[in-house]
Amino acid sequence: MSAREKVKVLWLSKHSILPVEINALKKLLDEPEIVMYPYQVYSIDHIVQNVIKPRHIRVVISLLPLTITSRLVQLASEMGFEVWQPQMMHLHNDDTPSCKEYDPERDIMLKTRDHNNKVFYRHSRFMYFQRIKEIKIEAEPILPPSEKRDMKKELEKTGVVSK
Repeated sequence: MSAREKVKVLWLSKHSILPVEINALKKLLDEPEIVMYPYQVYSIDHIVQNVIKPRHIRVVISLLPLTITSRLVQLASEMGFEVWQPQMMHLHNDDTPSCKEYDPERDIMLKTRDHNNKVFYRHSRFMYFQRIKEIKIEAEPILPPSEKRDMKKELEKTGVVSK
């Protein structure tokens, strides 16, 4: 993707885009057309088939959980789009959503709860966008030996794992 090409951008987040993020996109992409998708995402495959492909989206900015973003990254190269994320710098936590340092052009105050269910606000500031090239999650089941044998047998029956 060339730096000065008109590009459709999908904003995948329930959070609104900040003015500084719009300006950053304009510097990077020359009149980007930003498509907002502030809804709950249940399936990345649904988003790809019903939003990304028909609208010819070239950049997807994802603020979704890592497992969902990982699926986007897997599909990106074969579908012809890139996955970006805004890089935010955490400034501090506040007890209230009002902060003397808050700049509505470039900051967010994210309502959060601690382990005691006490509300606090994470004050963060946009720094730049980053292109997500790969997300790798390595995992293995943690099972007692007897259940591990049973699970392997079940998987062999379904053909997922060969004998």
